[in-house]
Amino acid sequence: MSSAISPALQPLADAYLHAWSHAERAPRIGVVRAIFPADSRASAQAELAVDIERHIPRLQREGLINEALDLQEHLRLMNVHHGHPDEVIESLQHDPSLLPYADYVIAVVQAESSTQAQILKRLEIIAKDIAPALGWQKR
Repeated sequence: MSSAISPALQPLADAYLHAWSHAERAPRIGVVRAIFPADSRASAQAELAVDIERHIPRLQREGLINEALDLQEHLRLMNVHHGHPDEVIESLQHDPSLLPYADYVIAVVQAESSTQAQILKRLEIIAKDIAPALGWQKR
């Protein structure tokens, strides 16, 4: 796994760790990541496309993007880890903000149009397949 952290986040993490003064407890840092496991990258993108397309006009109005990009580029810019569980694992392993700073990951598994069944299935895949492959354990 990469040991780099996002250049924008590293000063924040360093400042927090430097200021930590509770010797009896170790500092903890969490990161939030959108994680959308599915049968394939294409099926994950199909599920996410409706919500991404819905938000493009707002992103343009707010000046966050200049033009409508393709779906893959939006997902990349939004740091959405999606696809078959093996693809999600690989993607998370290459996420520069996860190590060495992050002690835990808060997984966002729903999009605006997700059903409860889709959300529960994603959580199940993360718990059974993705988390153990990354070395995450129950506490």
